[in-house]
Amino acid sequence: MAQRVAVLETIFHACTSAKPCWLTEWAFNNRDQSCPIHDDLRLQLVQAERTTLKHFIEQGRLAASLYYSWDGDFPGQKENMGAIFRCGALTDAGKLALSPL
Repeated sequence: MAQRVAVLETIFHACTSAKPCWLTEWAFNNRDQSCPIHDDLRLQLVQAERTTLKHFIEQGRLAASLYYSWDGDFPGQKENMGAIFRCGALTDAGKLALSPL
C-alpha cells in the first residue's frame, strides 16, 4: 500500500482540502471468460485500491472516485474484460467498487 500511496501522492500533489480532486476513472480488468466468473484477484485489487483512496479521502484531498470501465468487445470475446456486470450479475468486485467509502 505504501508504494501505491506514493504514486498517488504524485498524482494528487495539487489536491487540498480547500480544493479536493476527483478520480474520474479507475478500474481493473479480468480476462477470465468463464461463467461463473473467477474474480478473486480483481476483488483483492479493488479492496487494496479503496484502502489507498481512503487515505486521501480522510485527508480531504479526494472528494470522489468513479470506478470506470470502457465498454467494447474484441472479436471472439464472450465478456468485456473490464465489465463488473458479467455472467448476468454484478460481480463481487463490482459490488465493492461501487459501494461508498
